[in-house]
Amino acid sequence: MKIKIKTGMFHTELCEIEAIDNSIIISGDGFKSIELDKSAVWEIYMRLSGLKSPVFEIRTESGEIEGILADSADAEEFMLFLKREFGRKAIID
Repeated sequence: MKIKIKTGMFHTELCEIEAIDNSIIISGDGFKSIELDKSAVWEIYMRLSGLKSPVFEIRTESGEIEGILADSADAEEFMLFLKREFGRKAIID
């Protein structure tokens, strides 16, 4: 699924997010891949209401990753992905 990761104050990088075994992989052209062990993720917060594009924040023991969906039409699919992969750690607003 395509997402945009916040890499600076007004800059984002187009990436792909996928689940493989017990890891979440975020990768993209010109973007150093991030591999997160699911157990290292404390929570994922996704905000849908009142926004043009849904935003998300992944909180881990080593920091936070913020981003938006590349296509807001993917919001339901992304929400289901988060719930399937993270269960109660995924908070949807």
